[in-house]
Amino acid sequence: MDSTFTFKAPNSLAKQIAALAQKMERPKSYIIRKALERFIEEAMEDEEDYRIALERLAKDDPKKRFSFEEIKREHDLED
Repeated sequence: MDSTFTFKAPNSLAKQIAALAQKMERPKSYIIRKALERFIEEAMEDEEDYRIALERLAKDDPKKRFSFEEIKREHDLED
């Protein structure tokens, strides 16, 4: 069974959704559903990447880490 969500959107966003729906000859609900699916998929991938990075950081030797400032100095990248 599908769920129904109600939310408020700025008029500018509502107009963009309506225009795209008209161009694509699809209902506005289709546009919103696809946008949410894409956002959630990307957010979940970002979260997974972040978790992996934290795990790797916890395993790494702190002596092998360099700050951005150190890298800039080492490679003469100062502004």
